[in-house]
This record gives sequence, C-alpha cells and structure tokens, in this order.
Amino acid sequence: MDSPSRSRRSGRALLSGEWTHATPQGEWFASSEWAYRGAETFQLSAFVQPKFSAGGYWEGSARTGLRRGNLEIAGWIPHAANLRVAPSALDVNGYAVVFNQPRTYGLELSMRLH
Repeated sequence: MDSPSRSRRSGRALLSGEWTHATPQGEWFASSEWAYRGAETFQLSAFVQPKFSAGGYWEGSARTGLRRGNLEIAGWIPHAANLRVAPSALDVNGYAVVFNQPRTYGLELSMRLH
C-alpha cells in the first residue's frame, strides 16, 4: 500500500473558545472548535493517475451543558458543518478515497469521583 504524495497544500488554522456562566443551578458552559484545512491536490503515487483534489473547508464541533458539583450533563455535535469531503486517498488494489465522518449528536452524563 502506497502513501499518497502531496503536491499542493495551502494551509491550516484552528479556532477554539469556551464560555461559562455561574448560576445557583451550577455552571453553564458552551465550547466550540473549528479547524480549517486548506485546498490540496494529492495522488496515490508518482506512477498512478489521476490526481485527487480537495477544496479548503472548515470543520467544527460544539459542546454545551451544565456542571454542578461533581456532576456534568452535556450535549455535543462533532462535524457540525456536516460537509462530506475527501481528505485523503489510498492505493488498495486500485483507488480508494477516504471520506470524513458524518455529523452525529450525543448526550453525556458524567460524574467525577474524588
């Protein structure tokens, strides 16, 4: 299996932040992360055609919830933009393009033991 060779890459960036607000019920929070992956062109090896291209895109996630003492309840959404892109390709008996994960949702309840 060959690893793809990259012929053009335009850059990456990462933005993240968190907001919190204390109330009598506990601490409400919201956080988000967004990453930019620049446009790139890649091919499976120097001898294999075609070249594959992926345009630049933002990919983000969000999480919000309530912390109260040692308990936390939160909702989360990875891949919030829900873009379907091909960030890479593999040479496995021909061509195989790898796509990113779809948007999902979740609810989390956690308890810290200390």
